[in-house]
Amino acid sequence: MLLSQLLWSGCAGTPPTPPATPAASNPGLVDGLPRSDRSRSGVELIAWRVADTARINEAIEAVARSGLEDDADALYRTSDIRVMRFEETALPSLLETTTLIGGSRNTWCGQILEWRNIVEVRSGRTLLDVLGEVMLVENGTLSISARIWVEHSLQGADTRVEFVPRYESDIRSPRSVLRSSRRRDHSFTELAVETVVPANEVLVITARLSDFTESPRPESSPPEGSGSEIEEVRSLEEEIARSGPEAPDNGLPDAPDSLPAPLSLGEAFFIRPSGIPDAPPERLIMIVVPRIPEGMLPQKKEPADLDST
Repeated sequence: MLLSQLLWSGCAGTPPTPPATPAASNPGLVDGLPRSDRSRSGVELIAWRVADTARINEAIEAVARSGLEDDADALYRTSDIRVMRFEETALPSLLETTTLIGGSRNTWCGQILEWRNIVEVRSGRTLLDVLGEVMLVENGTLSISARIWVEHSLQGADTRVEFVPRYESDIRSPRSVLRSSRRRDHSFTELAVETVVPANEVLVITARLSDFTESPRPESSPPEGSGSEIEEVRSLEEEIARSGPEAPDNGLPDAPDSLPAPLSLGEAFFIRPSGIPDAPPERLIMIVVPRIPEGMLPQKKEPADLDST
């Protein structure tokens, strides 16, 4: 069973906040563009769902630069995830290269000081390829959890972003007969990263930008080998059950003789079939839009008038 539909998670779990208000300089709202007032302090999240076409991928590649340090960027590229930065002013031209599917979702989050999910996807029983290691996940939720806040810097202020992919199973396992049950979950700590987004730039998280020259990944084919080789697939559930002395050995169902080819994290989080024959798959693009009040930024100083003598 492949991963099911993407959930548009905008700052999931945060207390209700008033809706974002348009900036005074932009009274006309455009679907897919920021709506938050620039005088606010915090972050706006925008989710685009678009057709995964060469045009939108090439447009993003033309304006983007890496949003992570080199080592972290390499890890995320290995997982088919791109984390990029570019000027907020580039968003309108990017939007012109594509058509939003179902409209965008804009969510004002303010300062996200506690871990909150900014991307979520439901999973069925399937295989994931995480940094070269194949894992079996059951019914549950894959998420990218983040903390985001505005902080002072040498440039006046910028926005710090921390995030990490996670998995949470729907299956509950009791710690003991005297304690309440708990969900078994796992954080991919090897992919925990942080970055800084300067004022007037946005951070974009999406899947690898396809160049459309490679053969498409088969949607359903068994992994190489069977029998004893498939039994070597490490299940997240089994790993988590072993991690705590009080966690019981519940025993998961045996892996079937045939499973779909493993998905990368980028495919699992951001790509899904369109459901329309011969149509390109759908791509989720998550855009983090920082808002830093002008008073926190260096002010342009007018040259002092020279008194004539």
